[in-house]
Amino acid sequence: PLTADLPVSAALAPVPPLVIKSGMQGASRTGRWKVPAKITAHGGMAGVRLDFTRVECALPEVEIEAYGEMAGVTIVVPEGWWVDSDDVDPGVGGLRNKTFHPETRLPGTPLLRVTGKGGMAGITIRYPNFLERRRLEKAKGQ
Repeated sequence: PLTADLPVSAALAPVPPLVIKSGMQGASRTGRWKVPAKITAHGGMAGVRLDFTRVECALPEVEIEAYGEMAGVTIVVPEGWWVDSDDVDPGVGGLRNKTFHPETRLPGTPLLRVTGKGGMAGITIRYPNFLERRRLEKAKGQ
């Protein structure tokens, strides 16, 4: 009650949940963006891509609800992050979690808990590929 009327610092303010739907054009969240505690992604007709490789996330855990639908959902995470996808219903499109086991998780990195359904196109969780790693290295050098 004593601090209820004080302004909240922008750095400490909670980020509202993110709902991202692809529709006919596709949708993505890439580059530097503020990660909320809950994300819902609908693959729709053109797919969704969530790229966590350039984000700074102080949250210990992020919940991602993914629905592959017709075009799928792709989640790209930095090396050292771990993604728990045990509660995903693979559907027809399946689930491909190419991240490693929990013991490879680096200290201070968030745990991503993925739930939802693969739908027709599925859900893919992976580390950056060769070209993405090259772009990240170039961005660090600038």
